[in-house]
Amino acid sequence: MEIQKQNNGVNKKKWIWLLALIPVAGILSFLILSSTSVKVFFIGEKAKNYHDKGRLEQAILSYERLIELDPSNYSNYFNLAMAHLQNGEKAKAKKQIAKLRAMGSDDVADMLQDLINRNN
Repeated sequence: MEIQKQNNGVNKKKWIWLLALIPVAGILSFLILSSTSVKVFFIGEKAKNYHDKGRLEQAILSYERLIELDPSNYSNYFNLAMAHLQNGEKAKAKKQIAKLRAMGSDDVADMLQDLINRNN
């Protein structure tokens, strides 16, 4: 009887610890997700600044990093294609157009393709 009481006490302590960890896990996951969002924001701002200043190589690297962090955001592919076009890299821009089409953003891809066609 005494052993059973001790075991019940141990089990209760385990459950209390597990329940205490649930909010901690929630906070940690929030921080992890937030840090990615913060990274995306700051890298996006950096990419725009580079692009606006004509520092196309740095802008391209930043847009590529944004795509790694947020591959579903079609605007990053658009901006990367524009930077490639402005840098005279039509073949690389066309790769981004193909990716946009694969994502279902045909209207954006068509707009970029029109830009390429006008500049030929």
